Amino acid sequence: MKILLVSGVYPPQIGGPSAQTEQIAKGLIARGIKVKVVTYGDRRLSKLVDGIPVIYIDGSLRLGLIDKIFRNGQVFFDLIWIIKDFQPTVLHMQTVSFNLSIITGIAAKLNRIPALIKFSSDLVWDRINRDKLVGDSVSNLGNPIQRLSIWMLELIQKFLLSNYDCVWATTPGYQKRLIKKFFIGGHKILLLPNFIDLQPFATVAAKRNSGESQQKLANPNSKNIVLLTVSRLIPCKGIEICLEAISHLSDLPVSLRIVGNGAPNYESSLRELAQRLEISERVEFMGAVPPSQIAEEYQKADLFVLASYFEAFGIVLVEAMAAGIPIVATNAGGIPTVVEDGVSAKLVPAGDALSLANAIRSLVTSEEKLHDMAIAARERSRQFDLKIVLDKLVATYTSLELGNPLSLENLD
Repeated sequence: MKILLVSGVYPPQIGGPSAQTEQIAKGLIARGIKVKVVTYGDRRLSKLVDGIPVIYIDGSLRLGLIDKIFRNGQVFFDLIWIIKDFQPTVLHMQTVSFNLSIITGIAAKLNRIPALIKFSSDLVWDRINRDKLVGDSVSNLGNPIQRLSIWMLELIQKFLLSNYDCVWATTPGYQKRLIKKFFIGGHKILLLPNFIDLQPFATVAAKRNSGESQQKLANPNSKNIVLLTVSRLIPCKGIEICLEAISHLSDLPVSLRIVGNGAPNYESSLRELAQRLEISERVEFMGAVPPSQIAEEYQKADLFVLASYFEAFGIVLVEAMAAGIPIVATNAGGIPTVVEDGVSAKLVPAGDALSLANAIRSLVTSEEKLHDMAIAARERSRQFDLKIVLDKLVATYTSLELGNPLSLENLD
């Protein structure tokens, strides 16, 4: 079996999709499966990276339409050459993006290579929810131009998905949307959650079991309580709600560590908000952290907070659960399918800072709740273990290789 793994992002780029692509490649190679990774980068630097063959295709920014067309044409012919040279059993497209996903799907079809795409980001949904956040679309979805734009995005995404023999849906919500909105047959859909390598976070959990964190939380007036959020700094993540929640907890010694970077203007607005709320001394902006160091951030935290207005999945929730950290999050998007409200996490309405603050308060003042939630969270995290996902992926590749996608239904 030979797998051509295509992804728009790959280490050293930071983020869940990048890290997961590398983890899949390493896991498959460890099982004796030949793998090549194709990603954007400097074409001259294609080489073995940590034992993984990585081929870079031109991902340079092109400003003009002619330049963009030329670049996409070059990417297409590069992929055709790579497929001819490697002769993969299955092509796995790991990230959804209009250009690369469409080009990859067409290249696979032309070469009659069975292809799978991971559907962990709905481009149409993302656009709608982004527009809602900036307030220019809730009232304007009736605007003909806005409706036309969404309709065209849906058509493009339908065409994108139609080029693949199997679509990997990461949540039941995405599975239903694929069937109802994009008319993908149920026999072509693999329902399989996102995943992480649990080991680094399990190590953190073992250290936390020493009791220090539980003692801090059970005695909230004795030491500083560290709240952690790990997120891109973009409006849909609702980090301003976290800041407002901190301002409602002035009687408790809580502080917030924000790990991640993103839109400079949004980060500036967050810093200004912290000053207006007079909580600047209790908020740390840590910036981006390399994947190899992210587990250390969970080691320093007592509670994990995610205040997203919309979240397709939330891989950081799995990291927090595996690290044995109690969670307070919003009940938005795919979050309720990742954690169990009242069991492995406490969920609150999106955009409600007071509810978020009250949920944090209820946890930091109850040792019993914290203990039970930490145990439940660690147990829940095991469902998202890389090893389990790899087993099902390999079985899926085999089904596709044999030309029998109907058996995918038996893998869910």
